[in-house]
Amino acid sequence: MRAWTRDTALAALEPVDLRWTVGDDVPPVGRGLRNLGNSCFLNSILQALTHTAPLAKLCLARRHTANCALTNAREPCAFCIIERHAIAPEEVFGNLRLLARHFVRGRQEDAHELLRLSLEAMDDSCLANCGRPSARRGGHRGQSSVVFDPETGARLAPPTAVERIFQGKFRNLVRCARCGHESKTYDPFLDVSLELPGREDRSSHGGGYGPGYLRGSGSARGSVESALKNFTEEERLEGENAYRCERCKDLCPATKRLTIHEAPAILVVHLKRFDHYGGKINSPVDFTERLTLGGHMSEDAEEAGPAYRLYAMVTHSGNDAIASFYGAATNASDDEWYLCDDSSVRRVNRADVFDEQAYVLFYERDEE
Repeated sequence: MRAWTRDTALAALEPVDLRWTVGDDVPPVGRGLRNLGNSCFLNSILQALTHTAPLAKLCLARRHTANCALTNAREPCAFCIIERHAIAPEEVFGNLRLLARHFVRGRQEDAHELLRLSLEAMDDSCLANCGRPSARRGGHRGQSSVVFDPETGARLAPPTAVERIFQGKFRNLVRCARCGHESKTYDPFLDVSLELPGREDRSSHGGGYGPGYLRGSGSARGSVESALKNFTEEERLEGENAYRCERCKDLCPATKRLTIHEAPAILVVHLKRFDHYGGKINSPVDFTERLTLGGHMSEDAEEAGPAYRLYAMVTHSGNDAIASFYGAATNASDDEWYLCDDSSVRRVNRADVFDEQAYVLFYERDEE
């Protein structure tokens, strides 16, 4: 029997309330955020997080800051800082190195990297408040032994607030073609990174994100659906990549497939627009307001194909990772789309949203 310690309000968020309701006293859309010097990458992520209903409700209720035990620690609490940001991102910008130690204020940084590091830092705050070890301090967050049993996929500890909102679970299945032996491993994820047409390399993309690679010219048109299909497509392991079967005790041909085994409440989809040299992939990418995971889930998952609704996205304009500009588009509580361009927030036509150069897409569960 597992001995789980009692979680505080910092670690638990049940049930996850995905949508704004009539009783929620909130404006339909957040305010603009001042640019503090090449800080549009930060503003775009803060806007997306602000419009993530379950996280915003937690922050508006001050559930973390009211109970945080890290206020007198040597370093500020990352969750407290994110929770306190309102119309001015100065405190977050001033503590940028708390979220990403290699980031430099005044230099354009990558918005997706900031998002991942921010979620991990906030999760670390929740873990520290509950007396649990940090996944980052024990290695990178892709280590399944920290969150899930790598062989059974069973959760080893109750989820934190960040995990309840953003975390899902991958299953990696390898089947020996000679004897049929199956090997299953499970890994947590906070987002799904998808390759786009135009990337020519097939190097590992880390974090347990599987084989989602496409080849093609920079002008090739891609789609989120085709990238997801490629991401979860079965691949063969043979020749130099043959699989060492535990039962055969030999290198054998095999099949390998990465699938989503547990879908998150909030699905974050990252479109990999940059190559290893900072070059930009400007290929147009089709995406829709509704997304289902049918065909991308494990066959023994509890859900066959949950449906999602797009509520925010981070856009990127520019030809490389340095000379670039980030913005955000949000589908607010009044069901209108708004473009958040630093301090400017203006309503836009729905059709225009899907012409934007999407970089990170935020989907919430569609319970309708």
